[in-house]
Amino acid sequence: MNIILVIIVIFLLQLLTGYLFYRVGFHLFKSILLILLPLGLGIFILQLFYFERHYPKWELPLLSKMCLKYIYIITFLEYVAFYIFIFKF
Repeated sequence: MNIILVIIVIFLLQLLTGYLFYRVGFHLFKSILLILLPLGLGIFILQLFYFERHYPKWELPLLSKMCLKYIYIITFLEYVAFYIFIFKF
């Protein structure tokens, strides 16, 4: 039962991350593809191939900065949930 709860928590955090990708300005299809990559891999790809090229000095609009901040916090929470899943169960 606890394992299912942790998996549901990770899934919900991934959905929230996808919504924030959509809020940054990506199409819904690209947002869904990025959340299918586990535990921050989509964020790394997004940062490497999109933000590094379009904003080399990281002068982003405020909405994008806030969404990225929350995406990083959510990714950290996913790692905490994954840590609990691995070492507690």
